[in-house]
Amino acid sequence: MNGGGKKKFISLFSGCGGGLDLGFEMAGFEIPIANEFDKTIYETFKTNHPKIKLIKGYIRQIDSSVFAKFGEIGGILGGFLLVLECDRFFVRY
Repeated sequence: MNGGGKKKFISLFSGCGGGLDLGFEMAGFEIPIANEFDKTIYETFKTNHPKIKLIKGYIRQIDSSVFAKFGEIGGILGGFLLVLECDRFFVRY
């Protein structure tokens, strides 16, 4: 844990609403940094989460040192799990 007592998480594949991030914040966790590839959602994400540093771009092209700057990280949130559910829906229908 960091000095403030909250466990920090990195958010990947955050989406525009950042609903997963919001849930973890409401549960008492800190999300200091997030990543999203979709350019069309950057402004909405920043409006919804002004305190979270949004790293824009394709995750494979981001140097891991960017995340290391935020100190000890307790976990990774991955919004991509929702995408997997969508894939299953589209395959079925």
